[in-house]
Amino acid sequence: MKSFVIVMRRRLAKISAKGTPKTLNQSRQQSTKVYIMKKFILPVAIVMIGATSALATTVKKNSEKATIIGYAFHNAEPVVKCINSFVECSDEGTVACMADVGTGSPEQLYQRINDTSCPNALTVKP
Repeated sequence: MKSFVIVMRRRLAKISAKGTPKTLNQSRQQSTKVYIMKKFILPVAIVMIGATSALATTVKKNSEKATIIGYAFHNAEPVVKCINSFVECSDEGTVACMADVGTGSPEQLYQRINDTSCPNALTVKP
């Protein structure tokens, strides 16, 4: 049993000796590497992770905005109806969404509820 303990102590001593610097110069090199790691590399990595997550959040918020197909409301037809303009609009914004759907001049586009009802005015998609 004593020989086993002695062998294990020698092995542990060899393993721990490999991780420690042998000279003062090697010790300084290791401490310089640790200093560089702490002062430069870690802050840069943290900033990069933060910028990436901020960009991902912004992209997700912009993609959540729904687009709505605009319809022109024609009251002068024999039957009152909403005509598809195939233009993507939004329900957020200030500039009116307009398109020409066959009358020769741009018309205000609305959100369609059914074939004869288009009550909500739409705006240009941001």
